[in-house]
Amino acid sequence: MVAGINRRCRLVLETLGRAVERAQYIGCKRFVVAGDLFDTARPTPQILSATLDVFHPVLAAGYMEIVVLLGNHDQVSTAEGDNAVAVLRHAGVRVLERGATTIDGICYVPFVPGDAREWLPAALKMPTGSFHSVITHVGLSDDRTPPFLVDAKDSLPVAQALA
Repeated sequence: MVAGINRRCRLVLETLGRAVERAQYIGCKRFVVAGDLFDTARPTPQILSATLDVFHPVLAAGYMEIVVLLGNHDQVSTAEGDNAVAVLRHAGVRVLERGATTIDGICYVPFVPGDAREWLPAALKMPTGSFHSVITHVGLSDDRTPPFLVDAKDSLPVAQALA
């Protein structure tokens, strides 16, 4: 541990920083984290601060929008704001916690507890406006998935996700 951040977390933050820098370099107008930004629903203040340090330069300069979808590891409960990423909105991050949101033809769907084979198709019927792509936080399974994970309620068969 150095300043409250372990080696694994520091490597994740460095990777996130490189990804943000690369997105900025190639001229992206939006950087999206598709859930599980944190490995816990209760990240330490040091981890929150270090994450904001990664996002701050592009947010402050207005280079691109940062969008974070709620993931299953980020949440404590389904109550709005009862998650690790909600506080990021105070720094200018666009946090998507519930329902489907369409932005520039892309439908963003944060994680919902329960059977993804039910909630994801239902969510995709709800957004206003048309969309050509979907970014969501859900597990996927195929013929290589270990048997004990195949029927996980928070995942979809790849064939269904592609349909």
